Amino acid sequence: MSFQRGHGIALAELIIIGALGLTGLLVSRPWFVVGWDSLNPVAALFVWYVLLTVWLYALLTIIQYVSRGPINISAGKAWRIRGVGLTETVALVMFFFAFFIVWNFFESGYATDILGAAPVPNTFLGTEDSVFYILYHQWLGFNVQTAGFLTYAVTPMILAFVAALLVGTKRYLQFLQMAGRG
Repeated sequence: MSFQRGHGIALAELIIIGALGLTGLLVSRPWFVVGWDSLNPVAALFVWYVLLTVWLYALLTIIQYVSRGPINISAGKAWRIRGVGLTETVALVMFFFAFFIVWNFFESGYATDILGAAPVPNTFLGTEDSVFYILYHQWLGFNVQTAGFLTYAVTPMILAFVAALLVGTKRYLQFLQMAGRG
């Protein structure tokens, strides 16, 4: 196992592995799960994304500092990201927020309403799509189908568009190309 660029596991990957392990240790503690469930879905998602943004920014900053140059993640083959700052981090988080609205469709009040199922604990409702569904359906009063359309079609497109504006179209397209290769 080598820690040099292009050979074996890169130091950046070891930092990511360690950060994921420590984060997993935190979120697997019963007191964390119980505390998280005590939050309403909107607060839970807000706190989640604040923590994710800080975690991602700190992780990328540490990797840049340790590697003293561009981030090189060998498992991704050709991921060379220069100058990851707060703007890029926020754009990345917005992109993934939009992505998970679409891909977490089964973890929301929308799915519960469509299926006529019993309500679920707040822990399950603190998701990207559930919070927007709550906004559109419960707070703004849209019917189930319209709230679903706004949640799963309109909102992700708006978020991805704003993320592209934050980093510029060319850099955004480069990011998506790199993400598709990883």
